[in-house]
Amino acid sequence: MIKRLAAGFVAATMAFGAAGAASAATIDFDNGSSIGNDWYEDGFVFQTFRNGSPHNSAVSTPNGCVENGANTGCLLLPNNNNGRVVKMSRVGGGTFSLLSFSFDGRDGQSPALFVSETDSGGTGFTEGNNSNVMTPTGPLSQFMNVSMIFFIDAQNGSSRVDNIEVSVPNVPIPAAGFLLVVGLGTLGMMGRRKTA
Repeated sequence: MIKRLAAGFVAATMAFGAAGAASAATIDFDNGSSIGNDWYEDGFVFQTFRNGSPHNSAVSTPNGCVENGANTGCLLLPNNNNGRVVKMSRVGGGTFSLLSFSFDGRDGQSPALFVSETDSGGTGFTEGNNSNVMTPTGPLSQFMNVSMIFFIDAQNGSSRVDNIEVSVPNVPIPAAGFLLVVGLGTLGMMGRRKTA
C-alpha cells in the first residue's frame, strides 16, 4: 500500500516537474489548415487585421517560397498601403516567445518587414540585394513572453515569412497536483479499509 502511494507520488512529481519546461514549435505553413479567413497551425492562429480590427480578407499561404531549392508553403503578407497586417497569437490565448523566422522581401529594401506587438511600427528587418531565398533572422529577444505579434509588410511589397520558430511555456497547475495527491491518498485509505 505504501509502495503504491510512493510510486504514485514519484510519478506525479516527475510529471509536474517535466511540465515546467517550455515546448518549441516551427510553423512552416505546410501542415496547417485554413478555417474561414484564418490560418491555424501548431496551436497558433494567423489573422488579417486592418486598423486594429479583424479584416475579412483571407490569410494567404501560397506554395511558392523557395527554400533549399524547393517550393514550400509560406505566409504572404498583405499589401500594407491600406493598413492590413497579419496577427499571430496562440489559439485560446497565452504567451509565447518568437525565437526566429525566415523572410523574403523586396531586395535591398530597408526595412522590408516590421515585426511588432502592435499593428504598426515595430522592429524592422532588411533583406540583402538579389536574394531570392528566405533569409533567417537572428534571436528576437524583444519578443519574449508576448501574447501576440504582427507581421507588417514595410513598403507595399510582397514580403513572405516562413519557418517561424516559437517557444511556448508549459506551466504546471498547482491545484491539479494537490488534487492528484488528495485523490491518491483517498484511494490508499479506501484500500486500507477494505483490507482491515
